[in-house]
Amino acid sequence: MAWKNGHKRYLVLCILLVLTAAVELSAQYMLKRRIDFTALYHAFVLVEYPFFAGFLLGAIKPGKFSNAIKISIPFYIVTSLSISLFYYHFKGFPGLNINLEGLMESILCTYILFNLEVTEGRSILKNQYFWICSGILTFFGTTFFFNSVYTYVLHMDGSKARELFVIINGPLNLILYAFIIIGILCLLTSRRFITQ
Repeated sequence: MAWKNGHKRYLVLCILLVLTAAVELSAQYMLKRRIDFTALYHAFVLVEYPFFAGFLLGAIKPGKFSNAIKISIPFYIVTSLSISLFYYHFKGFPGLNINLEGLMESILCTYILFNLEVTEGRSILKNQYFWICSGILTFFGTTFFFNSVYTYVLHMDGSKARELFVIINGPLNLILYAFIIIGILCLLTSRRFITQ
């Protein structure tokens, strides 16, 4: 709806959310069949940061920081691909890749939150970027440690590791996507009030 109402960059977010849903559903299916699903994440992390960064660039004024974010996209792709290829060999959970993505997105979201334009008479809770960035910071800030040790736990006890993955990542994914949805709803409702 946001894209159809003229917010063109929300198409990028929409595509990312559809890809994310496909990956998560595939991972759940593979998990139930006891098939290693980690290769999906090696592929997905290559597109997740570029899509999020591309979307969030709309919240940043042109300048040095926005140029740095544009440069960070190919840097992340090359670095993440190298980690997957040479360190993980596309096997095992890509915790380093995800943590690198989380670090870069956290820097981006922190910058956006500190530079949100405050409008008198309008609560920050009605700003779409407040919710989207808060969701990203909550997700990556909370999963940072678990992503680092997941591969080791997987080698010690695969079934326990998978259970922990579902227990930890499942609710955090819900929080992230709920915050994104709230952000989109804030955009749509504020647009409606502006036009009335």
